[in-house]
Amino acid sequence: KTYNKIQYSSLTVDRVTGKVHIEGKTGSYTDIGKFILGLNTSDKFRDIKLLAAAPTEGEVFGFNLSLDLYLKPEIFNKQ
Repeated sequence: KTYNKIQYSSLTVDRVTGKVHIEGKTGSYTDIGKFILGLNTSDKFRDIKLLAAAPTEGEVFGFNLSLDLYLKPEIFNKQ
């Protein structure tokens, strides 16, 4: 589960390293903060880094975001 006000435009996962790269849009800096807080408080992710956040261009106001994070290795283990 993630913060539902993020619209993903790109999601890339490296299964070897567990690195995840996310790009998307949201309506405000507050939404970006809530998204990152949710990831940081999860026991499934680590090393969350916001790479960029900038206003969108065009008629619809919002923010583009880009971030990297790592999946914890145990997420790939069957229980």
